[in-house]
Amino acid sequence: MNGIRRVGFYTSAEELRSDARPEADRDEVTVLEYLEAAGAVLAVPSRADDLLDPTARGVCEQAVLTDGEWFWPTTLPYYVRRYHVRLPDELLARIRALGGRPSELDDRELMAAAERFVAGSG
Repeated sequence: MNGIRRVGFYTSAEELRSDARPEADRDEVTVLEYLEAAGAVLAVPSRADDLLDPTARGVCEQAVLTDGEWFWPTTLPYYVRRYHVRLPDELLARIRALGGRPSELDDRELMAAAERFVAGSG
């Protein structure tokens, strides 16, 4: 669990659009359950807007989630559900290997993950 792997930290509509697809993967429900069940390591008291739909404001809380290896924003499950965004093959393999349930991290592990995330963001 050394280092961090990031996914779904979109900064522009173009970047998000490049990962969007017209149809869902066969296991999108399992992927969504996994992404949404992960532990939160950082949160801010605001809501994110949809980068592709200017009328969709405040679509989800803003936080960073982790399974202990990968980190993603809370907007990622929203974008997977709405735009069927493509996830890295390595993350999909991990989700499948864990049966669609991320390992439950205790408080100490979440704190360590938060520290790694912040240190790797600089």
